[in-house]
Amino acid sequence: MLAKGLNMNIVLLTDFGYQDGFVGVMKGVIKSLSTHVTLIDLAHSVPDYDILRGALLLEAHYSYFPKGTIFLCVIDPGVGSDRQPIIVKSGGYYFVAPHNGILDLVTAIEDIEQCIEITNKTYMLESDANSFHGRDIFAPIAAHLANGISMENMGDEIQYDWFLNYPFSTYNEEEKTVIGEILSFDKYGNALTNLRARKGIKSGRVLEQDAKFCDYFLQGNDRLPNLINGSFGRVEIFVPEKNAEKHLRLRKGDEVILYLK
Repeated sequence: MLAKGLNMNIVLLTDFGYQDGFVGVMKGVIKSLSTHVTLIDLAHSVPDYDILRGALLLEAHYSYFPKGTIFLCVIDPGVGSDRQPIIVKSGGYYFVAPHNGILDLVTAIEDIEQCIEITNKTYMLESDANSFHGRDIFAPIAAHLANGISMENMGDEIQYDWFLNYPFSTYNEEEKTVIGEILSFDKYGNALTNLRARKGIKSGRVLEQDAKFCDYFLQGNDRLPNLINGSFGRVEIFVPEKNAEKHLRLRKGDEVILYLK
């Protein structure tokens, strides 16, 4: 019997890739403990150790899953250190992750209902290694949650702390501009910015070049930067059918200006 508010979905987000079997063994642990769950891969090709990229992915996609979904998020450069393993209930969802900032963007949107530091070894796997908490801590915890074990049984309630040094955009009402910066790049080389997707964008400027605002990708200029409201809920910089990061020599932190109507 599932606990109230839970469903049978566990969604995995990692930077493990598929070469070393890390994703597969986590799924094996979960299925060994909770045969009824449905396992869904959100992404496993997050750039190594890139916590902000994982946070952006999670923020962009979590709300498309049914309430009660358990998100198992392991981008964990601090594995084995004193960073805390946690469970967060927020917005009707459950997040099992290291306490390192990967949940910062989601918890900035959704109220935190509860945050538990995982300490109860009853719900962990025994291991002589301290380098794979995805298998030994986070996967079994997610499985036990799906089996209806309450968060309170797994550890002690703590205060959630924010870790990401997230750059906020600046709005100038008089000039009708918003100034932001590039945060990350997707598979196609499109640049994700800290500027939220919005109506009323007239044009922009990137690296001292004018940027056209477009409704769809093929509408863009094939030599200059273009802007679009992207699927991450953010303004993105692109070049049609080209890798904008390489073509325009973009870098994280580059300034982006929006001109509003």
